[in-house]
Amino acid sequence: MPVRADTRGAEGVRAPETAGAPERGRTVDVSVEQLPRRGHAYKALAWAVLVASLVTTLFLWRDAAEQLRQQSDASLDRFAARTAAAIDEGFDLHTQVLLSFRSLFQVGDHVSAEVFRHHFEALSVGERFPAVQAVQYSALVPHAAKARFEQAMRERLLAEAGIADYAIKPAGERPLYTPVVYTEPLAGNEVALGFDSLGSPAHREAVERARDSGRPGVSAPVMLLQGDPGIVIRVPVYAPGMPLETVEQRRAAFVGLVSGVFRAVRVMAEVMTNEALGYRLRVEDLGALDEPPDPPGAPVRLLFDSLAGAGPFAPALDDLRVHVRIVAGRLWAIKVARTPKAFHWQAHPLMMLLGGVFASLVSFAAVMAFAVRYDQAAKIARRLGREAQAYASRLKAVIDSAVDGILTLAGDGTVLSANVSAQRMFGLAEQDMVGRPIGDFVPRAFGTASGPVVQESSGRRADGSEFPVDVAFTEMQLGDERQYVGVVRDISERRRTEERIRHMALHDALTGLPNRTLLEERLAHATERARREGRMMALLFVDLDRFKNINDSLGHHVGDQVLCEVAHRLRGAVRHSDIVARMGGDEFVVLLPDIGSQADCEAVARKMLDALTPPMVAAGHELRVTASIGVAAYPDAGHDPTHLMRHADRAMYLAKDAGRNTYRLFTPGGDAAIAADLQIENDLHRALERDELVLYFQPQFECHSGRLVGAEALVRWHRDGRLVAPEEFIPVAEDTGLIVPIGEWALREACRQAAGWQQRLEWPVRVAVNLSPRQLEDEQVVERIAQTLQASGLPAQLLELEITENAVVRDTRQAAFRLQRLRALGVSIAIDDFGVGYSSLSYLQELPVDKFKIDHSFVARLQGPGSDARLVRALIAMAHSLDVGIVAEGVETPAQLRQLQALGCDEAQGYLLGRPVPAAQFLARIVALQRAGHIPVPPEAVP
Repeated sequence: MPVRADTRGAEGVRAPETAGAPERGRTVDVSVEQLPRRGHAYKALAWAVLVASLVTTLFLWRDAAEQLRQQSDASLDRFAARTAAAIDEGFDLHTQVLLSFRSLFQVGDHVSAEVFRHHFEALSVGERFPAVQAVQYSALVPHAAKARFEQAMRERLLAEAGIADYAIKPAGERPLYTPVVYTEPLAGNEVALGFDSLGSPAHREAVERARDSGRPGVSAPVMLLQGDPGIVIRVPVYAPGMPLETVEQRRAAFVGLVSGVFRAVRVMAEVMTNEALGYRLRVEDLGALDEPPDPPGAPVRLLFDSLAGAGPFAPALDDLRVHVRIVAGRLWAIKVARTPKAFHWQAHPLMMLLGGVFASLVSFAAVMAFAVRYDQAAKIARRLGREAQAYASRLKAVIDSAVDGILTLAGDGTVLSANVSAQRMFGLAEQDMVGRPIGDFVPRAFGTASGPVVQESSGRRADGSEFPVDVAFTEMQLGDERQYVGVVRDISERRRTEERIRHMALHDALTGLPNRTLLEERLAHATERARREGRMMALLFVDLDRFKNINDSLGHHVGDQVLCEVAHRLRGAVRHSDIVARMGGDEFVVLLPDIGSQADCEAVARKMLDALTPPMVAAGHELRVTASIGVAAYPDAGHDPTHLMRHADRAMYLAKDAGRNTYRLFTPGGDAAIAADLQIENDLHRALERDELVLYFQPQFECHSGRLVGAEALVRWHRDGRLVAPEEFIPVAEDTGLIVPIGEWALREACRQAAGWQQRLEWPVRVAVNLSPRQLEDEQVVERIAQTLQASGLPAQLLELEITENAVVRDTRQAAFRLQRLRALGVSIAIDDFGVGYSSLSYLQELPVDKFKIDHSFVARLQGPGSDARLVRALIAMAHSLDVGIVAEGVETPAQLRQLQALGCDEAQGYLLGRPVPAAQFLARIVALQRAGHIPVPPEAVP
């Protein structure tokens, strides 16, 4: 911070500087006894100053008050004139709007409500003229046509606005009526429809005056039908083409009125501005030109009062300005009054008076006190000198105790002083630093800063070593000399902390590998370099196979050790210039910034797979870990980091699909296939919302009796007008997890259909529904199925759940527990695709299974070349030995059915016995069999 030096001496005072005085800045010691004694002269001067100042103050006070009065009068005159002109201009403008509506009726014989409304909207009346409550058209209706006119208006308003109670008001018989026909805007002005101005004496007089004169006429202040005070400007409308020279001609041609209903407050608000503060505007209606003046004491017809609640309007003549205007045949008095002011006591004159009096008293007091102060000057000077020495001592102690180094510099950057911290920081005593340029200690810092700005630089110790510092220089002025204060802070520890934080932000905490943020930075740089230099580069996405099993079975601490070992092996399998990063979980990414060909990518992928082949030992467990690797090479797989990452990830999933522990290169064709799957996924999300999924039912028969015993519910998808095969969308649904909501929907729908069949036919039909592996893994699956059965009313024994062998072997113990709970509900369990998975007696004995379903591939091999029934016979025998039922799928020929009967198969289903059909067709088949009294096997299936 800037430091100001006190050059006052400790034992003397500054002498006045005259032509013969010592040079500037020199201190001269003068004893108190030597000071001249002039107190009496100063007192006489003080009284003279007081009298002269008070006289001058009074003169200026009166002059300032008079100037304020003249300024206020001029402002009042200007405001009153502008306000009157603004009211004239506003009235003329509103009248022109109404005349434009009258022109509509002078063009043609009939103006419809729609034309009237369009003209209102085209002029933007509601936005441009907020004071307008409504623009109306009133038609002239003779008494003979009143009933017909009212009926026609009711029919039109009912059709156009839903208003059915139109009637001319006020009620009563009159020769002529001028009811309101159109009003815009209609909303809020419905009450005006049908209002007849001729039904009120005050309104009738204004209408007749406008009719006879042919000019717009303004009403006296009225209370509008909408409940607000206002005025009405009426413009007469005459039949086109008729003469209008005389009053009789105008009366004969008169057909109606265009009226503008204005809210008085809003009319005047449009002319009021911020300048109106401090003024009271009052507009009074003095009556029509052809009317006699109001008698004394008559009520005032008030149009507007800006301060209506402020009390009676009785300003002084000096504070009032009145302008009288002729407005459409009526006299308006526009009165503007200012708030009464005592100009002598306004702020400016009063401040001048008080300021003059105060200045006079201050001057008097200053001169009177000067003599005493003059005598005390020497004593004060000695005391201040001692205080300055004490202050300097305290300041030096504070500077020396500061943690940061503080240096004072001459204008040329030479060191003048250094505190203890600066000496310790640079390893030199103060006498060794004084006189040397600051560049010896903080190179490239002094002279580059403008103002007290902290900047980073480097400090140089006595031994020549450098260290990072924050430095700031501040200029200070000591008399005519410019100096600087420099603050230097050693930031070595902060730099080390920042480096640690940066490393933590850009590296994985577990493995120490670069994280996603650092990888994206390096990938962007490598991609740009490859594009600029025309090189090839590659990205390898590495995902550990079945790593979740290690975490779930052995614990995350074992999984963490495995991840660290995998990171070490991957790092050892690539070049030093290559980057191995951990994306999170069990995913790693390897960046090869410079390769010669795709063969190099494959070589690196094989090398990484080989590096992971040897077993790993973690927490006493010997584990074998494999990985699936997806490879995306620039530029074939993409020209930017986003596409390279996405394509490497897709190629990795292709490696997973290929059996894991392998690698796959991304190809554009593979991208198209994945894109198709993505489209299927997106469409599947909307399939349930759009009711595109339907259930088909395939019948199941007993082999020995041919009796219909149940049906399997199969999901079908009507997509864009075609039926999508299950093999196209079921794998995508399983991979994305959409199989869960689809499976739940299928279960609810199947239970609902089966319950309906039972209630209608009184014939229990068992329904089999597939349960996906993901549904079986849900901890709430038993509760969900129980709720579905309860909601549908289907008995549990009529529901059969089909699960695949793969769903069971994922976690046999957990699967067995959940299947036992389902069995406890009464639901039967079937193993689907039996024989093609992991069939073993060990898990078959653990599972609560009611039925095995032989896969259709085995049934197909019962006939034709290379037929072999031994495997089917063994599967049937295994099931019977476990007291489990057996169902054959895919029975398509009578010979296959006969052979299954011979082998002892319990049930069968297939195209031979019945294709999958919608629920309505399946119900029709059941009804037909029920009417026949039996359920025979189709004739072509009889052996």
